[in-house]
Amino acid sequence: MAETKPQRKKTPSPSQDKLNALGDEAIAERIASGETYREIAGSVGVGIGVLCAWMEADPERSRLCARARETSGQTFEEMAQEAIQDAADPFELAKAKELAVHWRWRAKAVNPRRYGDKVAVGGADDLPAIKGMPDDALQAKIAALTAKVNGKQS
Repeated sequence: MAETKPQRKKTPSPSQDKLNALGDEAIAERIASGETYREIAGSVGVGIGVLCAWMEADPERSRLCARARETSGQTFEEMAQEAIQDAADPFELAKAKELAVHWRWRAKAVNPRRYGDKVAVGGADDLPAIKGMPDDALQAKIAALTAKVNGKQS
């Protein structure tokens, strides 16, 4: 009979205590408002790795932070728009445009469904028609479409 060791409860480290004291909701709010992990971790006095590990340690906290990252896409989009609108001279406008490109990229990175490039691929209506189609009929359809693409319409 194998002897099992009693499992010890992990006690939070001082760094984790700092994050726990701030709380899940407060961290998520800061992420949603566009703060970087470096800014958040620095203000709490922990490293970025500790912050990331803390966020991923609890599934609910991880989901909360993931939703906050998606929400931050809206923040980045608004920051881009405000920077351009508030530019007072040509130099500020040029700088604002560069920042806007970066913030829009960040919006796309954190929420690609909403801010990502939209790629439309034709043929979605045909998918139900080819589901369950016999292999030989499917091969014939592929050959016909390939010929059509190559300019050999029948």
